[in-house]
Amino acid sequence: MKNEIVKLDEDKHLVFGFASIADTRDLQDDLIPEDELERAAYEYVVESREGAEMHQRRNVATLVESMFFSVEKQQLLGLDLGAPSWWIGFKVTDEEVWDKIKKHEYQAFSIRGTAIKERI
Repeated sequence: MKNEIVKLDEDKHLVFGFASIADTRDLQDDLIPEDELERAAYEYVVESREGAEMHQRRNVATLVESMFFSVEKQQLLGLDLGAPSWWIGFKVTDEEVWDKIKKHEYQAFSIRGTAIKERI
């Protein structure tokens, strides 16, 4: 399981996938503990809900779906995703960004945040 786009609805300009997977190294070799990822997921829904292009150009998409799948929630739902995970869905409102998604120029989600790095 990766933070890649896993579902598209071309007619509705919707895109879905995992934003991040807890306790798993990402492309920058960062690892987010489950409690911090869960906090960030809820904070994003409450405070922002807006999608940006490459962390720069804002307001290109709007959050339409968000679910943090803790181990406990996965068990209650009869799922095993392998790790606590944050699932998201966006309605893409910018045609240039949508074209890049359809052409597979953008294949994954990237979360933005600040952190205090610690060696593990």
